[in-house]
Amino acid sequence: MKRTASFLAVALLVAGASGLVAGQKEKCNADPVECKAKMEAKMKAKGWLGVEMDKSDDGTVTVTQVFPDSPAATAGFEKGDVLVAVNGIAYSTKDDAEKKKLQKAWGGPGSDVAFTVKRAGAKKTLDATLGSIPPQVAKKWIDEHMKTHHADAKKKEKAKQS
Repeated sequence: MKRTASFLAVALLVAGASGLVAGQKEKCNADPVECKAKMEAKMKAKGWLGVEMDKSDDGTVTVTQVFPDSPAATAGFEKGDVLVAVNGIAYSTKDDAEKKKLQKAWGGPGSDVAFTVKRAGAKKTLDATLGSIPPQVAKKWIDEHMKTHHADAKKKEKAKQS
C-alpha cells in the first residue's frame, strides 16, 4: 500500500507532526478553530520543497512529482528519486530517534537542506533552499486535515444552529 503526500517537510511526512498531514491515523482532538490557526502558523514557519512522494510499506520514499518552479526543481530533483538522507541523517521511517533528528534538520523558508537521493542505482546529493508553502498548498492541506479530523465537530456545530 502506498500513500502520496505533498512534501511540506520531511519532518511532517516522517512524524506526522501534530496532525498536519492528511491521512494520519490519530484523531486530532483540538478545537477546530484553534487547530486551524495553529496549522496556519506552523505552515508559515515550515519550509517547502515542492515534491510529491509515495511511501511504500517498507518505508521507501520515492519522488512521484516535482512541482515546476519549486525549490526541488531548482535543486534538480527528478521523478523516481528515492530519499536516502537529509542533511547527512539517514532517512528511516522506523527509527524514532532518527525521526527527531530529521525534524531538527529541517528548517523554515530560506533554509539550505542537503538531500541524498538514489537515482539509477547511484547516490546523489541535491542542495535545496526551502521556500514558503504556497497559499493554495497550505489551504489544501488544512482542508484535508479539517475534513479528516474535524468533520464531526462541523456536524455538531450545524446541529446546534438548527
